[in-house]
Amino acid sequence: MKDKSWKPKRVGADSSGASSDVPVIELSIRSTECKATLESLIRETDGVRLKDGQEPGVPALMIMELEETPEDTFSLIREMMKLNKGMEIFLTASRLESNILLEAMRAGAKEFLAQPLQKQEVSDAIRRFVERGTAPVRQDDGQRAPGKVLAFFGGKGGVGTTSIAVNLAAAIKKGPNNPSVALVDVNQHGGDLPLYLDLQPNHSFRDIATDLSRLDQAFLIRVLTKTELGIQVLPSGYDDLSTGRLSPDCVDATLRLLQSSFDYVILDCGHVLDLTTKKALELATLILVTSTLMVPVV
Repeated sequence: MKDKSWKPKRVGADSSGASSDVPVIELSIRSTECKATLESLIRETDGVRLKDGQEPGVPALMIMELEETPEDTFSLIREMMKLNKGMEIFLTASRLESNILLEAMRAGAKEFLAQPLQKQEVSDAIRRFVERGTAPVRQDDGQRAPGKVLAFFGGKGGVGTTSIAVNLAAAIKKGPNNPSVALVDVNQHGGDLPLYLDLQPNHSFRDIATDLSRLDQAFLIRVLTKTELGIQVLPSGYDDLSTGRLSPDCVDATLRLLQSSFDYVILDCGHVLDLTTKKALELATLILVTSTLMVPVV
């Protein structure tokens, strides 16, 4: 890039202009009809509001739809509850088997909304949610503060950027209080995180970039791959540029959502300073440049 004046920007933890005093509800619903009904009912309800698009931050309430394999949904709920202790989850489905209801409650779901949705039933569930006094997940409420984003950038290829990022993520995860850690590969020129961690991930940044409008916390958890140590990994999926590029907008939305959910987000930015890498560095709390005592690195 020839823009010599570029410098990393410090981005505030909450850039949303929406009121932080009103509990936010986010929907993770596949059914178009069900989603439209819920959106309409939420907008008609006082004391709550619907999350806007790619608005950063953790919602106070997530309403999810049961997947074809219920256990996948229950595992997802448990993982989300671990990451966001101040959030409630409602589950909706057309299946009403008693064992599904029981497992949903055991996983952490607060309410179960049967489909087709009944307006009064949904309104009553939201009213109970408001009466429980659930507040937005905010730093000044003693809830999760925005996570720290640590970005590693190499002075050139082969100087150990990925090795340092992986080992730091492992060291932080083993530290006091068992912090939540996400390890993200922003390198579009041959990311090696899965190789270093002996992973065979089924998903990557490419799944998010395919349809950015689908990005919410539930979808994000689905595309992450968890290591034995408990680190959540997001591979690049872009081994070269022949199949397209990872857009800065996708990186921006994804990293903001990760920052709102994890204590630490570790970025492997490779060694090429393209627009996507610049966006990742702008969002970083701390940038660390990997270097060696060699002329090409300088």
